Amino acid sequence: MNFFRLFQGKDSKQRPRSQPYRPTAEPVESRILMTVTDGLGAHFALNYIDHRVYQYDGGAAWHAVSSPIVSQIGVDGGGRLYALGVDHNVYEHDGGASWHADGGSASQIGVDGGGHLYALNYNDHNVYEHDGGANWHADGNYISQIGVDAGGHLYGLSLDNQVYEHDGGANWHVDAGNVSQIGVDAAGRLYALNYGNHNVYEHDGGSNWHVDGTGVSQMGVDGGGFVYALNFVDHQVYEHDGGMNWHVDGASAGQIGVDAAGTLFALSLNTQIYQHDGGAGWHAIGGNAGQIGVDGGGYLYALNSGDHKVYEHDAGASWHADGTYVSQIGVDAGGRLYGLSFNTQVYEHDGGASWHVDAGNVSRIGVDATGRLYALNYVNHNVYEHVNAANWRVDGQGVGQMGVDGGGYLYALNFVDHQVYEHDSGINWHVDGASVSQIGIDAAGYLYAMSFNTQLYVHDGSASWHPVAPSVAAGLNFPTRGR
Repeated sequence: MNFFRLFQGKDSKQRPRSQPYRPTAEPVESRILMTVTDGLGAHFALNYIDHRVYQYDGGAAWHAVSSPIVSQIGVDGGGRLYALGVDHNVYEHDGGASWHADGGSASQIGVDGGGHLYALNYNDHNVYEHDGGANWHADGNYISQIGVDAGGHLYGLSLDNQVYEHDGGANWHVDAGNVSQIGVDAAGRLYALNYGNHNVYEHDGGSNWHVDGTGVSQMGVDGGGFVYALNFVDHQVYEHDGGMNWHVDGASAGQIGVDAAGTLFALSLNTQIYQHDGGAGWHAIGGNAGQIGVDGGGYLYALNSGDHKVYEHDAGASWHADGTYVSQIGVDAGGRLYGLSFNTQVYEHDGGASWHVDAGNVSRIGVDATGRLYALNYVNHNVYEHVNAANWRVDGQGVGQMGVDGGGYLYALNFVDHQVYEHDSGINWHVDGASVSQIGIDAAGYLYAMSFNTQLYVHDGSASWHPVAPSVAAGLNFPTRGR
């Protein structure tokens, strides 16, 4: 089965590859993500390895501008230089050597073709437009991601999985649906991941999309503008070449994520967390992890399956505990981090250091490919979908077990008719297996079922099952790293 058009031969573009930052190594030009020119004619560049802004001296050298650590830069129509700090503040440059904060709680910024500066607030999910002075006004809501393409068009991904294009005024129009992630690469190409068919689509800058990758469960664009995708069938991480091809850049991965600094991370099937160097290398930064997730603020979290603590990564080399007695975590479409505790409570993280209870009597949680959070109540055997704040709605009954596979599909075992049901991401379920006594999902995201005839079956991610072991009498027992 050809799940990707695999990369063949050498990269025809021969673009420079990044390396771990060394101040005296290769010239700054080889690590530049983008260059901009402000209203005074000064040239600036963002270095995507050390996340600093450099100014060109007019000769042959670049020098670091005293600046915060940043992930994005842009110049508005008035010639003002702005930067998004990894601390989520928007900074404006004074034209000299200083920066001042001009907005907070931002996860992304972008300047459209008309020179308008926009910022996405990851707390209220509003898109704000800057007035060129010190004020911002809301110009879009219920947005989880934004991006500006090479044509200067502003796009936003809504919490209801629609891609919207901004008209440059105050209106948005739908340009695609069934999308779980979007991203703009270094060349300004817009990509979208369709959670229904698991295809990656590239936008043509008008109103059309074409398929540019298949079998994908997660996608992300790193700080260097490179597009990465996780194939949930072969568990390999692929890097896009900017054309029509992909090449393998990592194997045996169960999850990937890109943090606020633009660093790509992967959770391997051996429970190790790896950080990508921006080139072709990975190095381990943590182990014994059952799950990872990047929230709306770009913070990386990991669940340790040994001590059952949630750890937050500091974007350097350290982790600090930020939750205890947790059996599962998940990040929804709005970028909110949730954890299921040993006391069967669902907690929501506030983005700082605190958690608050959002539901009780829960034995299992899961986030599907659309970013919807589900919980199984072990008392009334209902499956609940999280709607907003502390509100949940019933979305299934008579359920004994529940889980989300590597493709983001939600499954439930009905303990009355002993059938396995697959959820359609709406309000309906369809039968996808019968005569089953137990189900479980392993670290690789495979769904297994124990039949009444004591045969263990594995699901193919579509509509078929096949036996994987001789008949056994023992029940399924999946470790906490299973989803």
